[in-house]
Amino acid sequence: MSQAFTCPHCGGPVAYDPAVDSMNCPYCDSIISVEDYREYLSPRGRLLLNELSCPSCGAQLLTTDVTTATFCSYCGNSVALTSRLVEEDRPDTIIPFKITKKRAEEIYRQKIHRTLLAPDWMEDEESTSHFRGIYMPFHIFRYGWKGSWQGTESETTVRRIKGIDYDVTRTYEIGAEVDVDYRYIPQDASTAFPDAMSESIDNFSYKTIRPFEPGYTAGYYADGSDVDPEDYDPIMARLVSDDINATNTVRYEGMDIPLKDAASAGQIRLTRRKVLLPVWLLTHRVKDRICYAAINGENGDVAADIPLDRGKFIKVSLIAASLISLFMNIFLTIKPEFL
Repeated sequence: MSQAFTCPHCGGPVAYDPAVDSMNCPYCDSIISVEDYREYLSPRGRLLLNELSCPSCGAQLLTTDVTTATFCSYCGNSVALTSRLVEEDRPDTIIPFKITKKRAEEIYRQKIHRTLLAPDWMEDEESTSHFRGIYMPFHIFRYGWKGSWQGTESETTVRRIKGIDYDVTRTYEIGAEVDVDYRYIPQDASTAFPDAMSESIDNFSYKTIRPFEPGYTAGYYADGSDVDPEDYDPIMARLVSDDINATNTVRYEGMDIPLKDAASAGQIRLTRRKVLLPVWLLTHRVKDRICYAAINGENGDVAADIPLDRGKFIKVSLIAASLISLFMNIFLTIKPEFL
């Protein structure tokens, strides 16, 4: 059965610690390498995980922890999530968390503090404590096109012979090899994570991408992947071919070589990988409205849907109206001599 990552020295639960880039045991202070925790893979190389499902919205989270979650990060309801053991495909790569939960809470409170009309309760420790570290699944695409181009190029110069200017045109037969490579094109693999939110914090540095190890997920959750990467294939191939063909010329040995209509979507080479990207996710329910806050777990970029505090809005509006009225009465009053 699935169980939480445990310390090989004292048996206590451990979690991946971004500060030391290893798994840390808070009970005996042991530091364990993530490479040492591969037993969570089944003999077929798949992940054995506990799938948590929200009875309210149907959202699903994956974890190695057997503790029952009592809060849904997607609909904000405080409900007990049902669980079952599942076997998932192993991701190809991962970008581990670098931002700790404490730092994520600080970043969020700073943003709320700078927002003039944000409700004060959003800065409370109770509100920010519901941040949950979730690895969001993405499909990373790489596209390429390699071909040859052949054509003619003309060059006209002026040559003076015996005091008379002549236009001299030289025509060249040109052949060139063209190799185009598009890397790290991300597409969201989860329907639960709002697209607008994911696009706001998707500036991950793919230079830090690593081969997947189960130990990186210790102490965190992972969102389920429910979008087939093949759904994106025709769309992305068309976008890439359009981009290649939108490039009119390339510079080659001092000459401009036209490339218009050089590539078609059927000629595009395609490779793709599944990657887990770190996100700190917070959900607030304000009456019937769900407000999300997402923080990039690698660089700390934040995107938040912040509701308006009506009391603050009325107060600020009254102050602004009073100042405008005072200014107009002092400086803009029409007097007989002015008229």
